Amino acid sequence: MRLANGMGSVHKMKGNRRKPWRARVTVSWEFDPDLMRKQQIQKTLGYYSTRAEALKALMDYNMNPFDLDILNITFEDCYKEAEKDFTDGRKGNYQAAHKYLEPIKDIPIRSIKANQMQRCIDSCDTTQQVEIKTVCHKVFDYAMRMEIIDRDPSRYLKSNTVTHRKREILTCEQVQNLESIEEWWSKIVLMLLYSGMRTKELKELKPEWIDIDNACIDIQKAKNRSSLRQIPIHAHVLPLFCDYKQAGSNLYGYTHDGLNKALKAFCGHTAHDCRHTFTSRLRECGCDPLVLQLLLGHTPQSITERVYTHVSLAELSESINKLDYSV
Repeated sequence: MRLANGMGSVHKMKGNRRKPWRARVTVSWEFDPDLMRKQQIQKTLGYYSTRAEALKALMDYNMNPFDLDILNITFEDCYKEAEKDFTDGRKGNYQAAHKYLEPIKDIPIRSIKANQMQRCIDSCDTTQQVEIKTVCHKVFDYAMRMEIIDRDPSRYLKSNTVTHRKREILTCEQVQNLESIEEWWSKIVLMLLYSGMRTKELKELKPEWIDIDNACIDIQKAKNRSSLRQIPIHAHVLPLFCDYKQAGSNLYGYTHDGLNKALKAFCGHTAHDCRHTFTSRLRECGCDPLVLQLLLGHTPQSITERVYTHVSLAELSESINKLDYSV
């Protein structure tokens, strides 16, 4: 069947190919002085398994033409644009999740299938699967808004294959053993155990936010408003925070992955278990629930507690210094 002039062409390429049928579209005309007539200037639309598929793609293009340059826009190209809209509170999480999408980053986004993204999600055996799926949603949402694609396969993704890991707290014996280890990660773990900070909060802690004279940390960047708080520095780790203030986090060569690997090798725990340990031990010490919420950066549930109750830094300091891992 001969196609109409200017519609494009379909032909079978030589050799043993998985997709031998090539569809090309006419993008312009050029006068050929040798032939004394106009010739079509064509660009490849795509390669297909059958002639019928190639003809359908050509028909679809002629019904709804688009800029062929978008055929080369990759997943990574769209990610870099979508990333500009990530909120500061979640950007770090999405960037970490993005690493799992390495296998598809250089694939044109119009060619990516749901099962390709699902394999990336399934390669993660933690609850970070949810954030990998969210990154895919955000990338394809950007591509849809920019009319780079006309379908969104990310809506078929699933992240319910992982159950939340039961959190275990470090024992007093394990904490005491940390005291004798002269490694950067052991110092970081002790700072987390005695402050209750999130690992990201400590990673982003600026030296000027540490007040050694008043033994206090003023967290000025966090995941939400409630997490912006003052934390008294426990007397036991005050020397570590002094060193941290003088040299910054580079003093300990802090990396989140390195910290988790070292702690897991030491006692089978993750860095986030330090926050659970801090919470559990303070409760055992009889810490007031409101004080504990303020130290952790949680929003009090009661309106009275949120609006009308004020806890002084001295009271917070008294409570946190009750923390004792020697018993």
